[in-house]
Amino acid sequence: MVFRKISKDIKNWAISLYNQGLVPRDIRDLLGISSRSLSRWRHNEEVYGSTLPPLEILHKAASERDEELHSGIGLATS
Repeated sequence: MVFRKISKDIKNWAISLYNQGLVPRDIRDLLGISSRSLSRWRHNEEVYGSTLPPLEILHKAASERDEELHSGIGLATS
């Protein structure tokens, strides 16, 4: 899987195309994005009003990942 930064403009364009009735496969092919990314952006737009979740949600997810990583290799978390 290739990770790349996708601009907010592309994300918003993808949501706009979806809202205009284009099917996800066509949006994916047109913009060169994954179906999973489109699905995630649609969810975030619906729940948070933006293609990105609020920063506190991102920080919480990162902290949880750190705790899982540390407990998985036997390190104490602070």
